Amino acid sequence: MTQDIARTAHQKLNAIPCWECQGAGLELEPGGRARCKFCGAVNDLAGPVCPNCEHVSSAGVHQCEACSASLIFTCSNCQASNWSGAERCANCGQHLDTLGALIARSGDTGLRFQARQRDLASLARQEEESARRRRAHLEDIDRRRQQAIAEAAARKAREQRIFVMATLVVAALALLAILGITIFALVGR
Repeated sequence: MTQDIARTAHQKLNAIPCWECQGAGLELEPGGRARCKFCGAVNDLAGPVCPNCEHVSSAGVHQCEACSASLIFTCSNCQASNWSGAERCANCGQHLDTLGALIARSGDTGLRFQARQRDLASLARQEEESARRRRAHLEDIDRRRQQAIAEAAARKAREQRIFVMATLVVAALALLAILGITIFALVGR
C-alpha cells in the first residue's frame, strides 16, 4: 500500500456519496481510491478520510479539517504512522488499538446528543416566544377592530341624534311659522 496515510482496505465510508450515482457507501481500496458499492465507479480521494466525521481532508494533513480529530495513529510495535481509522498497521500488519477511538467517538455522541437537545429546547423557546408575539399581535388587531366598531357605532348614534334634533328644530320652526301666519291673519282681520 503506497499512501500518504495508511488506511485499511475495504473499509466502508457510509457518509461519503459516490460522485457518479450519488449513492453513499464507498469502500476504500489501496492507493487512496474509493469504489462505489452501487455503481462500481472509482472515486479518487484528495487525502485521508476522518474516522470520526468521514470528511475527506487535504492530502498530508494530520488533523481533520472539519472536526479537528487526529488523522494519525502511531503503531506501538514499529512506530509507523497510520490513518487513525486503520485496524492494522500498514507497515507491520499489527492490530491497532481502535477501541480507544470508538470510546472517544461514543463519548462525543453523548455530547452531540446533549447539544442537539439544547438546540431543540432553544428552538422550542423561540417558537413559544414567536407564538406569544403572534397571539399578542392578533389580540391587538382584534382590540383595534372592536374599538373601531365601537367608534363607528358611537358616530352613527351621534349622527342619528343630530338628525332627530335637526328634524325637531325644523318641525318646531315650521309650526311656529304656521302659528305666526295664523296669528297674523287673525289679527289683520
